[in-house]
Amino acid sequence: MADWSNEETMTPEFERAFNSFLTTLSEQEIPLHGVTIIKDGKLLAERCFGNFTPTRIHRMYSVAKSFASLAIGCLAEEGKIGLDDKICDYFPRLLPESGPTVLLKDLTIRQMLTMQTCYSRSTYGADESRSRSYFVAKPDHMPGTVFYYDTSASFILGALTEKLTGMKVLDYLRKRCLDEIGFSKEAYIIPDSEGVSDCGSGLMCSMRDMAKVALLCLNNGKYEGKQLLPEDYLKEAFRKHTATDLQDSVEERHGYGYMFWKTRYNGFCMYGMGGQFAACYPDQNLVFVTIADTKENVGGVQLLWRAFYDHLYPYFDPSVLEEKTKSADCFVPVAGAAHSPFEEKISGNRFICGANDAGIRFFTLDTIKNEFIFENDTQQFIIPVGRNEWTEYDFNPTIRAVASGNWISETNFAVRIYIYGEELSHVFFEFGFHEGTTTLKMKASGDAPFSRYKNKVAIAAKIE
Repeated sequence: MADWSNEETMTPEFERAFNSFLTTLSEQEIPLHGVTIIKDGKLLAERCFGNFTPTRIHRMYSVAKSFASLAIGCLAEEGKIGLDDKICDYFPRLLPESGPTVLLKDLTIRQMLTMQTCYSRSTYGADESRSRSYFVAKPDHMPGTVFYYDTSASFILGALTEKLTGMKVLDYLRKRCLDEIGFSKEAYIIPDSEGVSDCGSGLMCSMRDMAKVALLCLNNGKYEGKQLLPEDYLKEAFRKHTATDLQDSVEERHGYGYMFWKTRYNGFCMYGMGGQFAACYPDQNLVFVTIADTKENVGGVQLLWRAFYDHLYPYFDPSVLEEKTKSADCFVPVAGAAHSPFEEKISGNRFICGANDAGIRFFTLDTIKNEFIFENDTQQFIIPVGRNEWTEYDFNPTIRAVASGNWISETNFAVRIYIYGEELSHVFFEFGFHEGTTTLKMKASGDAPFSRYKNKVAIAAKIE
């Protein structure tokens, strides 16, 4: 574990990289509160600005989700739960009298960890009780199909931890690992009105606390020869389980594990709103931690990541500089696999859609002919889909378009379409296939002809 009393002496090369990182953020007016860098278990830099200090308690927002994941991993190791258990079985008193909905009843803990729930948004507000709201809100798609960032899922996993242990989530983790690594006694998780720890976004701890937990994770749960957290669970938590290609931020498109985000360069991250990062890069044995408040700065989180990847990361991995000197394609087709073991089950089949805001009645995805056909309430579209390339076609007699698609996971296929001419717009379709049922997730920009798909809409469909 890093020696928190003494930083390593900076080499001139690292000092230049570190200062360039800070200067870039200052020029962009990014309110960075602090940064920590640990390499090979040694503290290279720990800096705070203004009135902030490395040990001052700070709101970490959704970093709390990763803490909930760690607690769930411990419960699984202790045999108190199974990851494929259905969440409704643990909260029978919170279910409506009529029982859970068809879409909710089979939702598993694993699907909640990977953000493949049946909700496209947080369920808060569906009931005065945050806990009960999860079981009475109306689901809008099949679980286990597509990614939606469901903060209420992590809240419920925190509630589950407290129900089964009789302890607050942080107290349970203190017993398992946090006390051992010197996590601060002052840290806490903000409770809701019923006293349940808000493991969606309520973590309050210090930058140094976050760095200590990140280093423990980088070491697969081992500290000074002791295995404090279950190694097998952590390896699963840190790998990609869910495709996140439709996310707005480029840095959120690398996939999602068990409430840990994947990052560039095979990294994983505890990630909170406003610039709270604890990123681990196993290939470089590197930890990068920040605390900040970028909420008033549009694109501030992306600028923070960019400064790190432009100035600091290349110091540890010079090969990325070589990549930057190569010619790059700035209009990239959808990346992914050409084939999936699942495609024989769905390719060419006709899927009938239930009522939905986008007005789509049916669709057919043929991954052999590379064709996507769908019909809304006004017309039918036949779209040739380029694989690892763009295929150009007539969207209608007056509009040209290009389309590209690929398997972004074994069960998920994505199609991106760009319109150009007098109007510039695009739409992104993601198909999540699961046991004969499909969720169709859409994201669009611009005006006609894709304005009806602007909001992300999930549509349950069945094979005709």
